[in-house]
Amino acid sequence: MNRIAQIKILLLSFLLLTAGFISERTEAAFKILDIRHWSAPDHTRLVFDLNGLPKFEALPESDPLVLKLKVEGIDLGRQVREIFIKDNIMQKVRICPWGKEGAEISFYLVKQARWKVFTLRPYQDKPFRLVVDISRPDLENKEKEERRVTLELKTEKKKRIVVIDPGHGGEDPGAIGPKGTREKDIVLKLAQKTQNIIDGSGELKAFLTRRGDYFLPLKERIKIAQEYGADLFLSLHTNGNPKRFTRGTSVYCLSLKGASDTAAQLLAQKENASDMVGGISLVAEQKDLNSILLDLEQTHTINESLLLGGLMLSELKSVNQLQFTKPLQAGFAVLKAPSTPSVLLETAHITHPIEEKLLQKEEFQDALAKAIFTAVKNFIPRLAAKEQGSGG
Repeated sequence: MNRIAQIKILLLSFLLLTAGFISERTEAAFKILDIRHWSAPDHTRLVFDLNGLPKFEALPESDPLVLKLKVEGIDLGRQVREIFIKDNIMQKVRICPWGKEGAEISFYLVKQARWKVFTLRPYQDKPFRLVVDISRPDLENKEKEERRVTLELKTEKKKRIVVIDPGHGGEDPGAIGPKGTREKDIVLKLAQKTQNIIDGSGELKAFLTRRGDYFLPLKERIKIAQEYGADLFLSLHTNGNPKRFTRGTSVYCLSLKGASDTAAQLLAQKENASDMVGGISLVAEQKDLNSILLDLEQTHTINESLLLGGLMLSELKSVNQLQFTKPLQAGFAVLKAPSTPSVLLETAHITHPIEEKLLQKEEFQDALAKAIFTAVKNFIPRLAAKEQGSGG
């Protein structure tokens, strides 16, 4: 028995040592699963999908137009990869081995830029991610200057400003239909159509929060709308539901006192998760949200938003069947501009086979855009009456 016991102990020790060796090797040899990038007017985002969270550090700059990142524990073998970006921010990215188990990632810039690097843990279908955001301050300032042109439009030409927010974008595709139609693509196209109709009216001027396929945090969307001096804010979406028979159009507004019902609460949670799907650093500021919620001005703005939402539904019911006949409310982060009437429009259910086909059709998109414009046009006199009533 003693001999058998000794053999068992030796065998167990061997297994434990082997397991430890394998564990160390697994931890030390992360792999890059995929690399994706998106270009915005003033910044570029690169996302490296990984099977774990490696350590990283910025290397000293020897060239102001080359940013270098050292990543430990990445197994590239002898492979050297180059990805050509060729946008306003950078020319290319080069990834090459660093020692036995590491990688050097070099970002070749067009002009000097600043960067932010952070990691994200798995979320929904996303794996571990290393995110690199590179932005050019001169282009950021140019974007802000272009938004200030609305001051002249408002003061000299007496134009009302409508900011349209195509939901999701970039790393965050939004809801996806049975045939693979992506929410982020549909709402961008719809936003552009709506902008053209509003601008063509000569009475109003519309601007978009995002003009291409790139990610914007929810708070950044509000900030952009405020920089444009928005009189109205419209966030465009397509709904998704695991129950494929669920369909219809709906409109949502902000609530400070909880959601209208469970469905509204769940939708708000899903839309608010956009930042987690798209990827924001966990050190992003959150401290001003409570002060916004406590602002009494927001309560009045919500009442205005509910009126706008009701007008939207009145027009949209002739375009598509309604899921709910009145605007519902919940804590939608993107609707928290304190002084701007804001609504979130779920145009249709992209997860419903019939509505997915509708959303792909130009005629349906045109009808949605016209209905949105009519509702906005009918709401504008309310703004004038409010300003006159307040002595504005």
